[in-house]
Amino acid sequence: LPVNTDRACMKQRSKSKPKIKVLVCQKSGCLKRGGKGLCEALDRTICDRQWEKYVTIERTGCLKHCSSAPNVVIMPGKQRHAKVRSKTLPQIAEAIDNLIGKTG
Repeated sequence: LPVNTDRACMKQRSKSKPKIKVLVCQKSGCLKRGGKGLCEALDRTICDRQWEKYVTIERTGCLKHCSSAPNVVIMPGKQRHAKVRSKTLPQIAEAIDNLIGKTG
């Protein structure tokens, strides 16, 4: 994925109230298995696709599925994604895109 370093993307996100939340566990098990890099990759995806007004990423505490870390939950709908890796990001992006179509 291309890296978008445009900080205007981040500023625009903070001014709007997105309807979709992507919850990313930041407890030790998820962080050890790539949770920090996952947040950065999701952030780039949101900026690159210009979804800032629709989607926000929330770094959370434990999502109670430590054995399948790192974990992501997409709200609304509580869509849970486990063992998230860079190869599974397109599935998460597709789920977000579907929600944008329903809520946007």
